[in-house]
Parts: sequence; structure tokens; C-alpha cells
Amino acid sequence: SIWLCLGSAAAPSSALPGIYFRPKVIYNPRTHKYVLWVNRLAASYSNRTIPLFAYPKATYIVATADSPSGPFQLETLQVATRYTGGGDFALLVDGLGQAFLAYDAWGNDHRVSIERLDPTFTDSLGLS
Repeated sequence: SIWLCLGSAAAPSSALPGIYFRPKVIYNPRTHKYVLWVNRLAASYSNRTIPLFAYPKATYIVATADSPSGPFQLETLQVATRYTGGGDFALLVDGLGQAFLAYDAWGNDHRVSIERLDPTFTDSLGLS
């Protein structure tokens, strides 16, 4: 495979201050949108000299686009997960078109939790 830089996923002017990492994109067949999930440490928690202090307040943001290369528009500023301080995560869309978030979090001692996403795939329902 050859990777090509297609530009920024969102307009730089729309980016909120903070640290963004571990992006993932899934496709929603109902809305015909590409859904981008990203870990975010807000600027007020982004002490780069001691980053571990920021992680208990980490969250996920979600944006959507008509194309996998964007531009993405912010939909959810803070996903309503059951546990706070979201860390590593994975997304799955099953054969029935339901989507799930598997993640660990500071708020549950880093145990993996699985939650179902809403029909737009832009927020958690808090249900397994």
C-alpha cells in the first residue's frame, strides 16, 4: 500500500485547543457519513511537562464527513461514556449495522469496557 497525505482532516481554524491522538474512522451505512473518533486532552489539562495529570480528564471527540478524507465537522465535543478518562479504544460496526466502542479508562482502573453507540455513531449509549 502507498499512503498519501490528503491534507488536514478538519480546517485548522475549527480545531479546539488541546492534544489529539489515536484517530479512527468508521462508516455509518444509515447516515452515509464517515465518522471520526479521536482522543483529546483539553488545553487546560495539556501540561506537556507532566502529561499523566491530563489523562484522567481525557475524552473522545467525534466528527463526521461525506468522504473518508474529510473535511470533518465536529459533532460531539465530549462523548458520554460510562467511565471518565477514556484511553485506548477501538470501534466496530457489526453485520447488523450497530456500532460499538471498546475502551479502557482511568475511571475504571483501565479495564476494557464495551458500549453500544447511538444510531449516528457519534455518541455512546452507555450500554454493553
